[in-house]
Amino acid sequence: MNELSKIDYPVTKAAQASWADGIKRALTDGEVNPVEFIAKLRGLRSALDIVDKDKDVRDIVIREISKHGKSATWNGATLTVKDTGARYDYTACGDPVYDDLARKLKELEDRIKEREAFLKAVQPGTTLVMKDTGEVVTLYPPVHMATESYSVTFK
Repeated sequence: MNELSKIDYPVTKAAQASWADGIKRALTDGEVNPVEFIAKLRGLRSALDIVDKDKDVRDIVIREISKHGKSATWNGATLTVKDTGARYDYTACGDPVYDDLARKLKELEDRIKEREAFLKAVQPGTTLVMKDTGEVVTLYPPVHMATESYSVTFK
């Protein structure tokens, strides 16, 4: 028996929602140790991501789908061959207008990062006189916003 045959696969949106609800219920009812579960979940997700992103696996799946045209279905799941991650390299166009705009954008992004670093370090209530306008402004550090969560690290 291989590893793949041990898994009960939720391949429809309804089955995925039901499966997730069952897990959440087991966690909230205290039937499952949440630390153990998340460690296992993240380990499984990491392993699945490795397989999902593997070039050989992708090629095998594309070959199999192509036997059926542009898409194939299995138990409610549809797999479709398509282009993903399309990008364009505009630097090869030789357009001086684009090149100038890109240079200006890079300069602005650098200036914004520099100003953000300054603002992170500013003391609350710092008074500043704007050179170009003479306007007096009071500065405050940025508001720190975060959501408490957790991380999982594997040996």
